[in-house]
Amino acid sequence: MLAEKKESPNKTQNKKTYMAKVIVIGNSSVGKTSILSRFTYSGNGNYQLCHTPTIGVDFKLKTVNLPSGIMKLQLWDTAGQERFRTMTSNYYQGASGVVLVYSVTDRKSFDEISDWMYQINNKNDDNTPKIIIGNKCDVSGRNSSV
Repeated sequence: MLAEKKESPNKTQNKKTYMAKVIVIGNSSVGKTSILSRFTYSGNGNYQLCHTPTIGVDFKLKTVNLPSGIMKLQLWDTAGQERFRTMTSNYYQGASGVVLVYSVTDRKSFDEISDWMYQINNKNDDNTPKIIIGNKCDVSGRNSSV
């Protein structure tokens, strides 16, 4: 569900602007915030290697210039803790896409991907694009149980 907006001609020379709402979900401590921070990092020296757990939902923006126009991504970073799932599931509605994240060092986070998929499909159209990311492959001494 991409929203299309026309920019004034003096701003973008006939380029269209598209908006997309992308939800990032997965168990607690799989690295959702780290992935989003790295993706939205602007090179201004503010990137942090360590993050505090997300409480509820956090929001980031990313603008991507494409040949056909400008894509403005609204990136919703959701808390993975069980106690926040009821609240964060309300943010799934109207998503243009969903990123499911699990940790390759945590078999349980992989096994629960099907639970996350069920929640998404319960709140959204089954045709909403989804991608699954296995994170933390760089962690030394990782458990290869996934």
